[in-house]
Amino acid sequence: MAVDLSDPTTRSLIRMAGLGLAPGWSPDQGPQTLSAASPAEALAATVSRIGALQSQHWRGALHTLAMRTPDHSLATVREAFDRGLLVRTWPMRGTLHTVAAADLPWLLRATLPRMDRQTAKRRLEFNIVEPVLQAAAETTHQALLDRPLTRNQLVAVWREEGLIGKMPGRAYHIFMTLCYRGILALGPTDDGGEQLVVELDLPKLMTDPYPVYIQRYFLSHGPATIEDLARWSGLTKSSLRSDTSKARTRGILASTPSGTQQLWHRPDLDDIGEDVLDGLRQMILLSGFDELIVGYGDRSCTLSPDHEGLICPGGNGMFKHTIVENGHVVGTWRREDTGDPVPEWFASPTRAQLRAFDRAGAQLPS
Repeated sequence: MAVDLSDPTTRSLIRMAGLGLAPGWSPDQGPQTLSAASPAEALAATVSRIGALQSQHWRGALHTLAMRTPDHSLATVREAFDRGLLVRTWPMRGTLHTVAAADLPWLLRATLPRMDRQTAKRRLEFNIVEPVLQAAAETTHQALLDRPLTRNQLVAVWREEGLIGKMPGRAYHIFMTLCYRGILALGPTDDGGEQLVVELDLPKLMTDPYPVYIQRYFLSHGPATIEDLARWSGLTKSSLRSDTSKARTRGILASTPSGTQQLWHRPDLDDIGEDVLDGLRQMILLSGFDELIVGYGDRSCTLSPDHEGLICPGGNGMFKHTIVENGHVVGTWRREDTGDPVPEWFASPTRAQLRAFDRAGAQLPS
């Protein structure tokens, strides 16, 4: 199939496929379910291929990840965390993401220097100096030898040890710093479904992580621009351009002109079957922080600029859940107290859309 990237719908559907939303299809495996791996391992492989999925809200993260499993299974997501295949941490932009644990060495090495610079002012405001971080890490190590701890329970231990003081927010910035430095992460869940803190012992990465970082983004999020990658990663465009061009020279990435910009993407877009794209045209209900929305600076092929304020009122970074049909956001949704989804349409829905919403609601992760 010859892919026409000038068509916004096609661009959006290709992004959905690359981001793991095509049932039973993987860009690396073709149109088949990954049968050789367990569902949890297949999910971890999907997350690894994407690079990272924004996950600041735990329940929203569960939804986002379950939508990348064949049966939208929350149990598969929890198993992936409980087996240590996935962790939640702050790899970039000061925002929690879910990543494959095996990817942490190269991912954190790529972003650590910039994260440290970007958070230096806040650490200074909270008087979070190196001895404080060392004390927090040692206190955490000793506490975890006794029993598993959630993040809130760990903060309580820090408070007892006098590491928090009376500065609201200090614990958050200590914990975030220890995470993006590769010392701690959020991993398995306790009996109540809350994530437990885990210590990390990451190997030192001797190779340049930038090529891998760039390739993971464009192979999954593409078609996208350098500007999209810079926004997603928190890195500078100048630091990304050279390795991106080298990936094109080696045939790992391809690019297509789009106005004054270049759309970067995997080189085998024409191998994506029409059946794969057709399968993505059906209505699905995504969580508010799905990569299809938050993974781009320019998301206009999926979301009309006129509707940006409807999914992120006030531009405060809090995104509503979205209704996506044929690659386009057509409304938002929320859960009633009963757990049933309730739509808020951008335009009066057709009867077909109302029926499609009911079907999509019946397929929500469980």
